[in-house]
Amino acid sequence: MSIDYKSEIKRLKEKLSVTVVAHFYQRDEVFEMADISGDSLELARRCKNDKSEWIVFCGVGFMGQSVKIIAPQKRVLMPKIACCAMARMIDSSYYEDTVKEIEDAGIKRDDILPITYINSDATIKAKVGEMGGLFAQVQMLLRL
Repeated sequence: MSIDYKSEIKRLKEKLSVTVVAHFYQRDEVFEMADISGDSLELARRCKNDKSEWIVFCGVGFMGQSVKIIAPQKRVLMPKIACCAMARMIDSSYYEDTVKEIEDAGIKRDDILPITYINSDATIKAKVGEMGGLFAQVQMLLRL
């Protein structure tokens, strides 16, 4: 017995109120089943306005986290192993150590304006936000 996976996926998406979201770099067979496709921040913005309760995100961790930040009511599912090398370049301890080094150099914490890349992990975005900082895309950073 052969299963028509495309038809079964379409049937389940409708039955379970699921939207499949795929980043541009996904394999063709995944991309083909996507209801929403595009680049990372664009995907999160489009998910916010989507009517489905569930989002199956075919991308990396920070992208799914961005959906939860922009649309916290959404239930986002993604592979646990999906990660981005750029997002892993900084973690909480590295961030705190860097802020401490700046403070040790004589700059008050309140005078630091942290800016992080949109691809950063949500924990880093939260720390930056706590300090009144920004997270931005490359195009935005070039204008700064």
